[in-house]
Amino acid sequence: ASGEFRPLLLILLAIFAFAVMVVPLGLVPALAALTFIAWFAQKGGRRWEIAGAMVTTIVLMVAIFKYGLGLPLRLFGAGF
Repeated sequence: ASGEFRPLLLILLAIFAFAVMVVPLGLVPALAALTFIAWFAQKGGRRWEIAGAMVTTIVLMVAIFKYGLGLPLRLFGAGF
């Protein structure tokens, strides 16, 4: 029964980590953490796939929210 809750808990943890990290660390590190944590909700993923998923997620979200919608999001904690 506990195996059924593992994906749910990991997805919730990923969302929580993103929410906690996005303001102090910036959008890119927060998205990297979200993707990394959420990746373990599935079984049988290959290591190289996580890198592709992470890069794709970061590129798409930065393009959509930062440049497409013009939201004032910092990409990194240093203010970039």
